[in-house]
Amino acid sequence: SDEIYLIVNDDTSSDVFAKGKHNILVPFIIYVICMGLLLSSLTIALPWWILGEAVGVTCLVFGGITLIGLLGKGRIPGLGLLAIGIALGISLLSLFNFIMFITGVSDGTSMSWVISFAFFALIMIISIIDVRNIKNIAANQNYENKNLILYCGFMIYTDFIGILVRVIALLARSKK
Repeated sequence: SDEIYLIVNDDTSSDVFAKGKHNILVPFIIYVICMGLLLSSLTIALPWWILGEAVGVTCLVFGGITLIGLLGKGRIPGLGLLAIGIALGISLLSLFNFIMFITGVSDGTSMSWVISFAFFALIMIISIIDVRNIKNIAANQNYENKNLILYCGFMIYTDFIGILVRVIALLARSKK
């Protein structure tokens, strides 16, 4: 479980924020406002029931991911390798799909479904790793460091938004 905690601390921004050298409240608020503005444009473009379904599905998926991350025992370094493999696969599939579309061999719709589901799986694996990291941080840290608490909240928020955006895209595409 120490390896998972080291993944969080390998990022230089997390080191700076976790040590409390800079206040992350302002960047966090700016990010939340920007995401709120971007996501609110979806209310104009999509029917309300697709957005409602997306929020419900996202809550269920995120709840399951949280349970897996919290209740999982032992180390999970294999998930990091799986995430890297999926990211590489998504990159290669996207390039291949783009080349097939440009050359006119394929319209790219079937491959784009595969890419969408692979990207969704990648986001879910990253979310599981983040929940495990937060669990380890909570077990090893005191709660007086406000930046560390905000950083953990930021990780959860960005994971939820990432899943929500992918679910909205998948539902909107499937309803056409």
